[in-house]
Amino acid sequence: MIDWWNGLTLMEQILYCIAIPSTLILLLQTIMTLCGFGHEGGDMNVSDTSGIDMDIPDDISFDTDIGDGGPVSDLGSMHFFTMQGIVAFLCIFGWTSIIILHGGGNTTVSVLVGLVFGFIAMFAVAKVMQISAKMTQSGTLDMRNTLGETGRVYLTVPPKGGGTGKVNITVQGRFMEFDALNSSDTAIRTGENIRVIDIEGNYLVIEKE
Repeated sequence: MIDWWNGLTLMEQILYCIAIPSTLILLLQTIMTLCGFGHEGGDMNVSDTSGIDMDIPDDISFDTDIGDGGPVSDLGSMHFFTMQGIVAFLCIFGWTSIIILHGGGNTTVSVLVGLVFGFIAMFAVAKVMQISAKMTQSGTLDMRNTLGETGRVYLTVPPKGGGTGKVNITVQGRFMEFDALNSSDTAIRTGENIRVIDIEGNYLVIEKE
């Protein structure tokens, strides 16, 4: 083993130091996921505050948007620099570069091709995670179930065309916060009761009750 290691070039040693640990981490992540340990957060919903009695100041806002409202192909909702994505990048980059070096390629070409394949692997992981997140969201909340429901304004909803506010509504048995649009020309202020009359993308269209 020592003779093999000493027979490698410096670049090959660096690549092996990248490829082998990242491969082991990737295998560990895969095993943990298959065993059920890779689902972050379980079934907990951070916007579900039922059973918790808190007085929250009006100037504090929590970002609990449900999804990004865009199609699955929307790059803006993809998260590339995750632990899984970085490990996949290092693994594929390392082994691709090693294979090309051993095949007679020069160092520059090997590294460049390795980078390309590494970024492709990172993109693939981000895509899988994006699709998985959207499937989870669609399975846990149906925005249409808010239609006709009543709630209360958490952050003032400006008049129609003036932007968004936030409302609290109990839907599917959970107390949740949503971004809301006003259907009238008069602002609906914090604490006032509202009713959901329509949905526009990720926004609830409300009226004062």
